[in-house]
Amino acid sequence: MYGYVAYSAFAISRTLPVRLYRRQALGIGLVAVVIAVNLIPTEFYPNPSGTLSSVYLGLLFAAFLVIFYWIDASVRGARFTDPLLRDTLRWSRVRIAFWVYYAVATPVFLFVAFRGQLSLQDMPFLTAVAVNLTFFIVFFAGVIVLPIASRRSKDRTLRKHLNWFGVFAAAIFSFNFVVGPIIGGPSNFLGGVVGSGLVFAIEGLLLYPCVRSLVPLYSFATEDTPK
Repeated sequence: MYGYVAYSAFAISRTLPVRLYRRQALGIGLVAVVIAVNLIPTEFYPNPSGTLSSVYLGLLFAAFLVIFYWIDASVRGARFTDPLLRDTLRWSRVRIAFWVYYAVATPVFLFVAFRGQLSLQDMPFLTAVAVNLTFFIVFFAGVIVLPIASRRSKDRTLRKHLNWFGVFAAAIFSFNFVVGPIIGGPSNFLGGVVGSGLVFAIEGLLLYPCVRSLVPLYSFATEDTPK
């Protein structure tokens, strides 16, 4: 499901004439890829250790980085489609500091992670700071900045795209942090692979309309149909 979403997003990004929408489609495609890559190992190895634990942290960091790229493109796009061109919470300046952090932290973090020197069970202090700071940046940008910028935008296509992603994010949060702990995790829902597959399929189905919303659809009056 996520593979199909990614394929559709990349195909749409190559055909859309508007640069703003191309960035959105590319971002969603990358988000689908990193989510799928993160889901596959966690299903087969739910309790990682050693080198595999380091790989998990590296994939998690990459996922946050890709999601931040999409959020950054969305906030900038919302500003350009705001008639007043309002700079939400000084994002044009804040984003520079965030990207500088990612430019410095990403190569170092991934290098150490994929060498097998990180562990989920015994996380070094600097690693814990990097993971928490990365999560804070994505949380701040996605939960506080993006909704404000979205409301200021007058582009209906962009707002529909952001609304669908909000539904997808809400589903992720509900399944993983609300429903999951109650039922003991997605794997215990309807039993094993069936439960996990159903949960991930629902989440993927919610991400697909997010991609399709970027394709402009036009409606014509009945008398204009032959034209």
